[in-house]
Amino acid sequence: MKLGEACEVIQIGPFGNQLHQEDYKDFGIPIINPKHIKDSRIFPQEKISKEKADSLSQYYLKKGDVIMARRGEMGRVAFIEEEQDGWFCGTGSL
Repeated sequence: MKLGEACEVIQIGPFGNQLHQEDYKDFGIPIINPKHIKDSRIFPQEKISKEKADSLSQYYLKKGDVIMARRGEMGRVAFIEEEQDGWFCGTGSL
């Protein structure tokens, strides 16, 4: 089965000028990049402010979503569980 046949929507994380390293904070919404996905589990380290996340609201993750690496070590994938509902899809993810 092709990925597009199994998904309603396939979307990459923010790109270009949408999100920068200086947007990462010690508080706020956890952001998930490929380095945070290990053994199908998510280990967030960085966060972005709610205001920044709200300005890019199409990248909020919902329970039942699948997050995958689109750069770096390919094959990293995890399901978004209730605990991660409302977290944020990072630039290196889809």
